[in-house]
Amino acid sequence: MGKRSSPNNRIVKTDDNSRDIKPFRLSAVNAAKGNHLFSSNYEGDSGAKNNEEIAYEKGLSDGMNAGRLQILKEIENELKLLRSLIVGIEKMREEIFRNIESVVVEMSISIAKKIVYEITENEREVVVTTAREAIKKASDREMIKIKINPVDYETLNKNRTALLKSLDGIKSIVIEEDPAIQPGGCLVETNQGDIDGRIDSQMRVIEDEIRRRKTEAKKIT
Repeated sequence: MGKRSSPNNRIVKTDDNSRDIKPFRLSAVNAAKGNHLFSSNYEGDSGAKNNEEIAYEKGLSDGMNAGRLQILKEIENELKLLRSLIVGIEKMREEIFRNIESVVVEMSISIAKKIVYEITENEREVVVTTAREAIKKASDREMIKIKINPVDYETLNKNRTALLKSLDGIKSIVIEEDPAIQPGGCLVETNQGDIDGRIDSQMRVIEDEIRRRKTEAKKIT
């Protein structure tokens, strides 16, 4: 009894000699078919994995980009806040300097007043200088009346002759006591008007000049 061949090993023949068809084994066809199916399944799995990796990498990249944008936005907000704080500090600094400058000016004036008043209280000869400078400003010196504080009367009266010699045009000097006038100062009365030589008045002139110069300096800066 002959050996039976496997279905896959059978040779397929054709009786049609007009066609160029050669015999072939079914096993070869089946093998080729199996290889083709295996190859298709493998490539499909590989493609799916590649798509997953691409999607993962894209999601990761998008997430990182979104995170960077958020960080940059927060940094920009912080920088805006910092810039506004700097502007506020600059304005505050300017305001402080202006206030300090005003305080310094007022303190300087106050100190100057204190020094002048102390000198006029203790140095009796000051009234002589004050009276002389006031009389120099008078255009009409023929008849002069000098009003001074009672504490300065004796000192000025002693220097009456010296005043007459040091100033031209004076024919008569009358010295009159006036408690309303601060020591060291005087009020000179003439036929043409009065010359204010009082200490308070002179200090006001100095104060006005200092404040005027301070205002001009601010305009320049």
